[in-house]
Amino acid sequence: MNAKRERYGDEGSYEKAAWGGDTIGVSDLEDTIKEYLIDHGIEKNVTIEWHDSLATPSMTMSLGRRKAHGVLHMPSKASTGGFFRREWIQALLDHEIGTHFACAINDAHASEYVRGTFNTASHWALRGRNVTPREHLVTEEGLATLNTHMSAKVKLLWGPALAYWTRWMGTQLGFSSLFEALEPYVPELSRRWQQCYRCKRGLSDTSEKKSLAKDQCYLEGAWRLLEGRKHLDFKLLHSGRIALEEYPDAKSAWLRFTHASVSKGVFTMTPHFLREPGKYAAHLEEIAVENGVEAKADPLARVKRSTYT
Repeated sequence: MNAKRERYGDEGSYEKAAWGGDTIGVSDLEDTIKEYLIDHGIEKNVTIEWHDSLATPSMTMSLGRRKAHGVLHMPSKASTGGFFRREWIQALLDHEIGTHFACAINDAHASEYVRGTFNTASHWALRGRNVTPREHLVTEEGLATLNTHMSAKVKLLWGPALAYWTRWMGTQLGFSSLFEALEPYVPELSRRWQQCYRCKRGLSDTSEKKSLAKDQCYLEGAWRLLEGRKHLDFKLLHSGRIALEEYPDAKSAWLRFTHASVSKGVFTMTPHFLREPGKYAAHLEEIAVENGVEAKADPLARVKRSTYT
């Protein structure tokens, strides 16, 4: 956080350094999104919806046995003079489609086969796992964070670090004091208010020293994954909704699945950035070096090893 402030100062300078000055208008944006979907063979699985009152993009998904459908909700009015930064759009697609939807559709298509190696139940919905929803969230949002920064020219994990720090400070301060504490890092009033709002949302009394810690998962997940970058199979981690806590068992199951004849008839989506593993590894290394994250010899040592039951 201090490095970002010292190097770039205000938010506008940082965004220009991170995402460049090349912009795209709303009229061309839909074509860009459709090209991304076609490239991944999922143009029939994702719908684009435009909203006049939406401030930021989001995605919703409906999942079932061997099927997944997503809706990408996009603001029809860009915040910067009617234009979106092109590299930022690429990062958005790598986050929402290349990570979240890839994990979801792969899990929907292949989970019953993969988890069948640990569970005698035939129906995918009956599987049980000794991991929590938060553990899945931390891993998947960590992947999404790293993939978001693939297009960024600045590799500092500034946004995730700010979210993590703000949620921790929210357990020490009420809304107004937190708002003041954030000023050195977020001078712009509207952005600072949004950070405090996200931190204190759900509280009837925002002066309480409490916070919604969900947004800490971005930095936590990215950090764990970077520590394990030398040993983890990132294609495997995108092959379904897999938490680091179940990685050893998932890896064994996935190897058995990929060598079985049934795998040839199962659709799986490989994000474009994983088609050349060497480039992806270099991308992870660049982020790790920029943020001072050292690789660990045993990245799974601090997470429990669990199995599907």
